[in-house]
This record gives sequence, C-alpha cells and structure tokens, in this order.
Amino acid sequence: MVKRFSLFVFISTFFIALQGCSESEDDGEVTNVSSLAEITGLWDWSDDYGGCIDEWYLYIAPDGWMSDFDYDGDCFDAGANCYYPDRNWARISHVSGNSFIVNYATTSDTFTAAIDSSGALLLTNTGSDPGVVDRFPPTSMNIVDIEGMTCFALKPSQQDPGKLKTLKHRLDD
Repeated sequence: MVKRFSLFVFISTFFIALQGCSESEDDGEVTNVSSLAEITGLWDWSDDYGGCIDEWYLYIAPDGWMSDFDYDGDCFDAGANCYYPDRNWARISHVSGNSFIVNYATTSDTFTAAIDSSGALLLTNTGSDPGVVDRFPPTSMNIVDIEGMTCFALKPSQQDPGKLKTLKHRLDD
C-alpha cells in the first residue's frame, strides 16, 4: 500500500509539474494574426543549451519566403563573427483567418498564428503535429545588419547537417 501511495504521489507531482510547463513564456493575451504582413520580419529562433545560447534568426520575407541565419560566433558554434544563411527553404502563405500553410520542398504543414503580449510570434501546428506551439520572440536585430555579416567561407550546403534546422524540425523538438 505504501508503494502505491508513493507512486501516486510521484505521478501526481509529475503531472502538476508538467501543467506548469509551457513553451510560451508569456501568459498574457494573444492576438490572432490575419495576414502575412503581420508576421513578416526577423524573429529570434535561438535555443538555450544549458546556458550556451545557439543564436539563430528566422526571417519571413514579405512574399512569404522563409530564411534562417545561424550565428557562427556563439558558444554553441564557437566560430567566426558571421551568420550562415539558409535562404528560401520554405514559403508561408495565409489561408484564411489566422490559418497559414508552410510549403517545404517536398511537403507542407499547417499552422495558426498569433502574437502574444510581449510581441512574440506563436505558431501552433494544426497539421502533422497538432497542438505543438513554437514561440519566436521579437528581436532588435534587423535583416540588413545580418545580411551584411554573412559568412562567405562556406556555402550553406557545406554546413554541418547536424546543425541545420527547419521550422518542421524545430516544432518536432
């Protein structure tokens, strides 16, 4: 009986802890996005690996083409003071309301979009991985500065494939 009670307490504590976890760091109100123009721009796509930040940015162009820029000089990559671009790997299009479709080279996926009270873009998967939310905070960086700091030593196709990520892979994490 004591073992069952201990297991119950452990499981209950585990689920209570999970309920407190959320990918969104903002518990305020969200505003649904109803046009591509509302999500056009540069968004922070960085990851924190135990205090080591992998600096990465997602750029959504006015025509919906998506590109990302991985900073090589952060502690994760420990390289040069430049950004590796991966341009036009997917294209996002407005469907209706707050629904969007992202077309990759060989597949597509659907999302809803919203902006939280901190200004972060929230993309919620409604297709292949329903309910998964990815949060892209706003950034003070701009695309012109990043484009001016691209790395020319290696072409994006020569990058370590283990370091490349796409929105679809990011949402699968």
